[in-house]
Amino acid sequence: MVEYFSMQLGEVADRARENVVTWVLVLCALGILTAMIIATCGWLTEHRDFALDDAYITYIYGENLAAGHGLRYNVGDAAPTEGSSSLLHVLLVSAGARLGIDPLTLTRGGSIAGFGILTLALAYLLSQMTRVRASIALVCAVTTGFALLYLPETFGHFGKGMETMLFFYLNGVFFAWALAFALKDHGAETSFQLLGILFGLLLILVRPEGPVIVFATLGALFIARLVKNPGVQLLRTIKELLPVGLGLTIVTGAYFAWKIQYFGDIYPTAYWVKSNSNIFGTNGSPLPGLRHVLAFLLFRWIPIALIVFVLLWHAVGQRMMSVIAILATPSLVITLLYMRAVHEVVGGFRYGFPHLAPLFVIGAVALALLTRKATMRLPLGYLAGITVIFSVGSTPYLQPMRSFETPAHAVTGWIGHDPEMNGIGYLSRDLAATGLRETATLLTSAAGILPYRSGFRTIDWLGLNNEQLSGKTPMTIAEVRDYINAQSPDVAMTVFPAASQGIEDYRDDPVFNSGSVKSTMNGRGVRLFKHWDQKLVSEMIWSQMTWFRDHTDFAACYPLDRNWAVLVYVTRTSPHYETLMETLGNSQNAGCDPERIKRFYNVVPMGFEDQSRPSDG
Repeated sequence: MVEYFSMQLGEVADRARENVVTWVLVLCALGILTAMIIATCGWLTEHRDFALDDAYITYIYGENLAAGHGLRYNVGDAAPTEGSSSLLHVLLVSAGARLGIDPLTLTRGGSIAGFGILTLALAYLLSQMTRVRASIALVCAVTTGFALLYLPETFGHFGKGMETMLFFYLNGVFFAWALAFALKDHGAETSFQLLGILFGLLLILVRPEGPVIVFATLGALFIARLVKNPGVQLLRTIKELLPVGLGLTIVTGAYFAWKIQYFGDIYPTAYWVKSNSNIFGTNGSPLPGLRHVLAFLLFRWIPIALIVFVLLWHAVGQRMMSVIAILATPSLVITLLYMRAVHEVVGGFRYGFPHLAPLFVIGAVALALLTRKATMRLPLGYLAGITVIFSVGSTPYLQPMRSFETPAHAVTGWIGHDPEMNGIGYLSRDLAATGLRETATLLTSAAGILPYRSGFRTIDWLGLNNEQLSGKTPMTIAEVRDYINAQSPDVAMTVFPAASQGIEDYRDDPVFNSGSVKSTMNGRGVRLFKHWDQKLVSEMIWSQMTWFRDHTDFAACYPLDRNWAVLVYVTRTSPHYETLMETLGNSQNAGCDPERIKRFYNVVPMGFEDQSRPSDG
């Protein structure tokens, strides 16, 4: 009897210890997750002026859609254009605009919320796929999220205001669904298949390459199922995947049909500008994105893939390794396809970064499977490791906690903040101060925050938001110039000064041949120039410089870092000439040192001496 009760008491004690360990795992994992989110918010507060100009292009489309103007860059455009990076991002911004939510705050807040929500969702999925306890699955998901945050680019993508993190999450979600499908012993339930169609649809909407990712993943899933179950008949595998494949085919067909009907093309304007311009051609390079893609593969994708597959090798058999490797292949293939596009905005591996998502899902699965071969000490080790690293390494991310009056302000100081964004940001506020809005027309290559804040009708001469100038239809430089002149721009923002008086050939102009202009031609600021036909780019820039000389007056200069500046010219025949010249001339933010400008452009540009102020040192 004594022995029986001793056994019972021993079992109770074991369960009690197990419950204690379980709660320790859960509370510590949630505590670290909360600390990571606070650190991210603190980083955003400290770097709240860090946003990309391109993000505001999406915000323009979103707010115009919310106002009932459709997917138009300018309210008065005759036809809609697909000039944003992500249609899904536009739809979310539009919904936020209807609720009165600032789009940059919405994007940043959504990225942070998505990180927390999807970490918890990944924990649930891990517990279902690997059959580990929910507490251990949570630890593995938090550990993977911790590794993601400590990539150098991640915080930047939280702050830039682009769709990068949204794309990352949806790419990971669809991959996780495909992995769960691949590991199933039997066919999927109807609800599970419907989830696949939903996740696939969102991935299709989030980026133009979404359809390629979706169907490449479905193809990899088909092969993975055959490898996992070699005895399963081919027809049975087809039957298992047919509902999802058919559903996504119908959805994609309907989406493409709508795009053709609404925009007149499947391809967005950026495709023509960055991959296949019929205006500026190419410099002869068949793979303009080669260098960027190789850097991403060598310094991000391949090292992370090696780490996660080494972990997986210790956790599963060879067949399972093969199944997961097959499913990871589309992310590599899509990354390689980016070699065909010019990476105009390359900070933080913007295009490749979302294709790391499948690797992080695999890493989480590997961590969870490893715990099945070990004691509870392994998940406790995960927690101890990330706690130590976070405590030592998070200091720069938690710096705002000591920089602001209250911790609450340190965490929320980014909410509703309107970034300065250097000289372009200052100019955007000055243009807004004129109150002209849609009655005035702006010519620029920085097509984001300037039209967003000012409300000016805008001509983006690079063509990212203009169907005629996108390069879809061949045009000569003379035709491009005539098209722009026909739009009657009132003001132009540029980094190119007016051409020198009396010179009619760019090869003879000291301004055109200055170090600053040549740096821009070589891809500084706009990497497209470097990859386009240099003769055509030279002719286009020269045509603008001569137009500034012959038809405009210099109005203002806004300093930028390094050897360039934002220059503003007002058309002499503009009905808004007096308003623009007075507002820009009285700006407290404008003003460049003429001697510094002379070092940039070889000479002091025409009209500069009379209207500049030496405010930039």
